[in-house]
Amino acid sequence: MNRPTPTPVAHERGIVLDGWLGGGASSAVREQGETGTFGIGVTIGVAALMVHVKNGFFMNWFGTQAGEGYEYHLLVVGMALALIIAGGGRWSLDSLISNNIKRRQS
Repeated sequence: MNRPTPTPVAHERGIVLDGWLGGGASSAVREQGETGTFGIGVTIGVAALMVHVKNGFFMNWFGTQAGEGYEYHLLVVGMALALIIAGGGRWSLDSLISNNIKRRQS
């Protein structure tokens, strides 16, 4: 059976998908939430460094730049850092579920 050999680009895409999908899912249900958020932050940070830094800071609002800047990426990395440090808090999904269970038990 002839299988195509995986290229480095395909492998990198797989890692990025794992970071986005796994990170988002684990952050949503708060199961390993900090680890998932870290995966999202690293993924977007690497994307900013590899692709967007050469285009400057600002996004391409008026279509005059060659590409998008890293302004948005810096925002997402900052939000991920805040979630890693402070956690989801009382509005996280696991907090809402556990509070609902506690109310039903009492």
